[in-house]
Formats: sequence, structure tokens, C-alpha cells
Amino acid sequence: DVLKEHVPLLAHAAGHVGDPQVRHRGTIGGSIAHADPASDLPATTLALAETMTCTATHTFTQAELDNNGSPTAASGVLTNTVTASSNEAPTRTDSLDIPISRNPAINIAKTPGTQTVISGGTANFTLAVTNTGNVTLTGVIVTDAQCTGLPVYIGGDANSDGRRQFTETWTFLCSTINVMSNFTNTASVSTTQGATDSDTASVTVIVPQADLELTKLVSDAAPYVATDITFTL
Repeated sequence: DVLKEHVPLLAHAAGHVGDPQVRHRGTIGGSIAHADPASDLPATTLALAETMTCTATHTFTQAELDNNGSPTAASGVLTNTVTASSNEAPTRTDSLDIPISRNPAINIAKTPGTQTVISGGTANFTLAVTNTGNVTLTGVIVTDAQCTGLPVYIGGDANSDGRRQFTETWTFLCSTINVMSNFTNTASVSTTQGATDSDTASVTVIVPQADLELTKLVSDAAPYVATDITFTL
């Protein structure tokens, strides 16, 4: 009862050590004096000038990386706080700030890199946008000054959340109509996180060449005098 009153954790641990035979024959003092690091009771006590080493793990999540901080968003660190308490001494805490390394990056690939169209025709491009960093990207904007209208989103946002995850490739279509001359076309992408990229493609215009072939035939190669000669063109 005295032990339960003054050292409840030790009393609680003693009831869960080994099996009943071990608990009946062993003593708390013997277990602690034996100093076996694998035993249970020494983990509940700390002698004068003694040090106890504990380990813990934390699974760092994509959400914590995207928020650039945990538990405080935008702090740039993962803050880990440990607490030690006992029946006799005041409770103590200590914290460790682990810097978070963020690398927002994006890639845009424009295909085909080169193409040929007939003068007055339409040039079509496919734009593939890929997340190449370690941060989920938002506010993805694709632009192309040579497109007739804006690039058209085709698909790729698998969960339709408007956020560019690592397992997704977003595809856009860009068309330039009534092409009359050669040009180089640049497509660009930007995000809220500051990641940007661009890619270029070129178009060569073919102008059809007009040409005529004329053949003249005569109906009678040896006509008589005063007769009509018929020619076929």
C-alpha cells in the first residue's frame, strides 16, 4: 500500500512483469539492481545521476510538408516536444525544431517539338504538366501566347481537387488556326508555390506551288487544202 501511494507507476509495473512465478520470487530491488536494460522495472525508476534513454518515431506526412510546418503551419520546422514526469521531481519538457526542406518544382513538355502545316492550316500541340518537386502544387496556370484562345484542359486531375499531386500528369491542348508563316511557340506554367517552367515548339509552313501543263493536239496531221483543222487543248 505504501508503494502504491508513493510510487504508483512502479506498483503498477510490478503487476505486469514476467509471469506469476517471476513476480512471486523476484523483488523490486533485485530487478533494479540487476540493471538489465531489457527488464521492465528499471524503466519506471531513475536513480541519482542516472540517465534514461528513450526513443520515439514520427511519420512525417505530405500534409506537414505542404503546410511547411508542424504543428505550426508556415513555421518552416517540424517541432517535436518531449515531456518527462515523475512522482518526486517537477515535470520537464524539451523541444527540437527540425528544418523542413521544400522544393516546389514543375515541368511542362510541349509536343510535337516540330511540325509542318500547309499555309492556312491548323497547328495542334499537347502540353503535359508534371510535378517534379516534393510539394503538392496549387493554382496551376498554363499559358501559350500563340494559342487561338486559351489552352484547353483535357484531363489528369485524378481526384478532381485542383491540386497537382506527384502521381498525376495534367494534359492540355493548344491549337493555332490559320497559320500563314513559320513560328516558334512557347508554353509556360506557373503555380501558387512559385514553381514555373516553359517549353517551346516550332511550326514550318508549306505554301503550295501553282503549276500548269498544256498539251495541244491536232485532229488531222495532213489536212487537205481548204479544210478545217481542229485542235484539242
